[in-house]
Amino acid sequence: MPDAPIFVIEDDPSECIEQANASILPAWKVLIVDDDPEVHEATILACGSFEFEYRPLNLLSAYSGAEAKTVLHDHPDIALLLLDVVMETSQAGLELVKYVRKTLNNQIIRIILRTGQPGEAPELDVIRDYDINDYRLKIDLTRQRLLTTVITTLRSYRDLVTLDATNKELDTLYSQQIVANQQIERQQQELIAQNQALTIAKQQAVKANQAKSVFLGNMSHELRTPLNAVLGYTQLLAREPQLQSFTKELETINRCGKHLLALINDVLDLSRIDSGQVVLNIDTFNFHELLKTLKDIWTTKAQHKGLDYQLEWGSDLPHYVRTDEGKLRQVLMNLLSNAIKFTEQGHITFRIHQTTVVSKLNEELHLPLTPHYWLNFEVRDSGPGISVSELENIFHPFIQGEQARSVVDEGTGLGLAISHQFVSLMGGNLSVSSSLGAGSCFKFSVPVERAQACGKTSLVEKAKVTGLAPNQPVYRILIVDDQPDNCSFLTKLLSMVGFEVQAVYSGEAAVSKWLDWHPHLIWMDIRMEGQDGYETTEQIKANHSAPAPVIVALTAFAFEEDKEKALALGFDDFVRKPFQESEIFEKLALHLGVEYLYDGEGPPKPETLSPLTSEQLEFIESDQLQYLYDAALSLDPNRTANLLAELPTEHEVIRKQLLSLSENFRFDIIIQLIEPLVGASVQ
Repeated sequence: MPDAPIFVIEDDPSECIEQANASILPAWKVLIVDDDPEVHEATILACGSFEFEYRPLNLLSAYSGAEAKTVLHDHPDIALLLLDVVMETSQAGLELVKYVRKTLNNQIIRIILRTGQPGEAPELDVIRDYDINDYRLKIDLTRQRLLTTVITTLRSYRDLVTLDATNKELDTLYSQQIVANQQIERQQQELIAQNQALTIAKQQAVKANQAKSVFLGNMSHELRTPLNAVLGYTQLLAREPQLQSFTKELETINRCGKHLLALINDVLDLSRIDSGQVVLNIDTFNFHELLKTLKDIWTTKAQHKGLDYQLEWGSDLPHYVRTDEGKLRQVLMNLLSNAIKFTEQGHITFRIHQTTVVSKLNEELHLPLTPHYWLNFEVRDSGPGISVSELENIFHPFIQGEQARSVVDEGTGLGLAISHQFVSLMGGNLSVSSSLGAGSCFKFSVPVERAQACGKTSLVEKAKVTGLAPNQPVYRILIVDDQPDNCSFLTKLLSMVGFEVQAVYSGEAAVSKWLDWHPHLIWMDIRMEGQDGYETTEQIKANHSAPAPVIVALTAFAFEEDKEKALALGFDDFVRKPFQESEIFEKLALHLGVEYLYDGEGPPKPETLSPLTSEQLEFIESDQLQYLYDAALSLDPNRTANLLAELPTEHEVIRKQLLSLSENFRFDIIIQLIEPLVGASVQ
């Protein structure tokens, strides 16, 4: 039995439908599935000109469930399905619902079930069992109601499509996020691997740097230790009157030793620059005094070669400045030394002028000072010059110009490399201009900070110390070094001046001697067999059973960190080997307040004192007299000095007279004085 008519015309649709302009959006696809052609015609008549949201309807037709499946396959974007129930079978419409929802898995298409035979598909059962969006009896669907149902259904479809698109976008973003997270995770793993590799490389670099530092420290120690003996003995021998005829030879030995020491220092400095271990040591110093020193040193050398040496600097140069004086001095010494060394005739001109700093160089160059001036230096010579091809590498290590080598065949080629690095470290740049046969000109500028007078004065003048000034305490000095040569020449040097000196060759012996003899100052070597200087100093400083002496490190360890370590572990001061005797005397004056007699000043003559008598020695205990008598018979000045050190301090004048007799090898007088008291006779 055919379905009842679908529509009853009762309203004018123009009163319910909003008019819109011609649509440019795609049409809404609506599939009419019904086996009655009149239903198709009526639906097309009712909805053919209808638009929703400015989009028309594209009405498609199918006359059976099977035909509808084909249309659905060809048009997957159908928005609305107007579906009859009874077609080729009584359940054809409901079977199509299952096909759409389950087989096609299409949950978006809207399905309105229209039936003229509700008995075949009861509304409650269909709504409960099938995923449809509306259930209508054909008899109830006027045109107005049909269009209202279409509007609400299309609106629902639109929202679902939007939601589906949004979900797909979210799915895409989520997938992209997963991919991105995977990429980030891979990058993190790569970064972790790189960091691990960098950590390993850093650890290896630290180990290599530590090994290099240890090597440099050992190399410094091993080279400086024998040089200390060489330079020390030359200074000691220069004091002997009977060797005055060998003054020139001793000066040659000393000069060559100093040259070798300079080469060692250059190699070590360059190695430490390469490893980043050289830092600025900012201090205040008298800049004018530095320039005068350079003038005095190099004027004599230039005149010796017949060169005209000119130092040109204006009176407006600051007197006191702050920068690294040691590095600035070394750069200038290197440049002036090269200029005079490689110039055979003509002139050397050393110019200095200042310019004002106008920017915050301490921030730009990361300097530990606030610069006020640029000090501009220029060293110009009339030497052989440097070729253009050699200028490119002139600041590289071990490089010397061909013309320079043809003039003087000495040096390592390290001076300019070190100077270039030092100037850069101070915030400047060293440059050179030259041409063959026309000489060379080296220029550099360094920023300095203006300063007030530093008040630094030397405790010991450059004149040679010849003795101790009168009316001073007896200073006991202990030397601790496992190298007998080092002990020997320092013992002799200090004894010649008038100190009481003893030497031991191990840390254990030093502790014992300090407890027995109570020295005022100890010269302590650091590297020794067995107990080293650090441990020895720590033991002495921690033991309060005897007066704490001043302990000065006297070591071949030459680096600044060695000094910092020594001072941190209890040493009172630090002197590097090889040393000049003036350094030794200056430290003694600094820590003990010693006053000296200098070359040209005479010490008190023993003969001005009243001669000793045997009665004056009666205060000495009998066993001590016997020991002193035996030492005099053995002609042993060291043993005699040690015994005399034990005499009571209230008889200091007598002790000094006996010590003077011993130092001048007048053991015959000592024997004559003691003999009546010990009841012996001289054989």
